[in-house]
Amino acid sequence: MIVVHLFGDKFKDKGLRLVMMAILDMMIVALASSGDGAATFMAQLGKNGNSHARWNKICDKFGKFCDHGGGALIASYVGLLLLVVITVLSIIKLLKTK
Repeated sequence: MIVVHLFGDKFKDKGLRLVMMAILDMMIVALASSGDGAATFMAQLGKNGNSHARWNKICDKFGKFCDHGGGALIASYVGLLLLVVITVLSIIKLLKTK
């Protein structure tokens, strides 16, 4: 957003400002999805453990903690879905302006 704010006026006539916004939106979606994937892996590790690394399950001992973590994962995936929808709408609007 800072890049668009600083350099967007130079590209206003060419429509590159909207392209830069779409690219930044896609980068945010990629960052959010990688964070969701890592959090899901850690939740699975906490739920099932890892016998090869001798890590025990923790969800059988801290059930409320894992329930809160599951709720946070659901909220995070809903947010990721909304980000994807916003990005697609942004790209559709970009294509309609040309």
